[in-house]
Amino acid sequence: MRRGILAGISLKGEERRFEGKLEECRALCEACGIEVVDTIVQRSRSIDPRMAFRAGKVQELTAAVEGLDAELVVFSMDLSAGMISRLTEETGAAVIDRTGLILEIFSQRARSRQAKLQVELAKLNYALSSRTDHSQQEDHARGGSFRSRGAGEGRTAGTLRTSRKRIAVIRRELDDLEHHYRVAENRRGKSALSRCALVGYTNAGKSSLMNAILSLEKGMDRQVYAADQLFATLDSSVRNAGFGTRRFLLYDMVGFVSDLPHTLI
Repeated sequence: MRRGILAGISLKGEERRFEGKLEECRALCEACGIEVVDTIVQRSRSIDPRMAFRAGKVQELTAAVEGLDAELVVFSMDLSAGMISRLTEETGAAVIDRTGLILEIFSQRARSRQAKLQVELAKLNYALSSRTDHSQQEDHARGGSFRSRGAGEGRTAGTLRTSRKRIAVIRRELDDLEHHYRVAENRRGKSALSRCALVGYTNAGKSSLMNAILSLEKGMDRQVYAADQLFATLDSSVRNAGFGTRRFLLYDMVGFVSDLPHTLI
């Protein structure tokens, strides 16, 4: 497991909500194979626009990284590209925010072709927005404008073009896959069977409940993957199930998480 430090900012008036999100992020770290060796919290009225943490807390974080031999720092909140870049340079460790952490988990869990493409698309969109945001911040800091090229602009522009081309390819392939899924769903819709979906928070037990229902009919060979971890399921599954003479199509859905970024939905 990678050694990581969990970091967060508890804003005045939001302490209770912060504690819940910090524990959720700790569970996300565990699901991602990250051992949390320390937790550093800044209690403040606002977030520092440069590095999220204030200067003194950044020094404390840097000392903890060195003293605990941590490979990365995980923030329980989303950070701007500029913040991540400055914190990485200051601490000497890789820095990821909450969205980056969830994307890592998605990458590990994706099994079907569709899920893998969707995760790759989300990662490209996330990186694209980060690169654009960081480039604008750096040019602004140098006094750049539309008349003056920023340093490394050619390389950045090339990376952006490559990413956008790959995004276009993925979207076309996803359109084809989704067409096949729609055809399959239309066939199911023509049957007389009702549909039932299991929905809820990630790791709430949806897949385990589905397997329990299937086991009533000794359907062990039709059970879905279930594990005690966040986002164990990244592909929805459907099975023909029933109670007595009542038959229905049972769907196991991808779980929820609080404040899931729109780029990941």
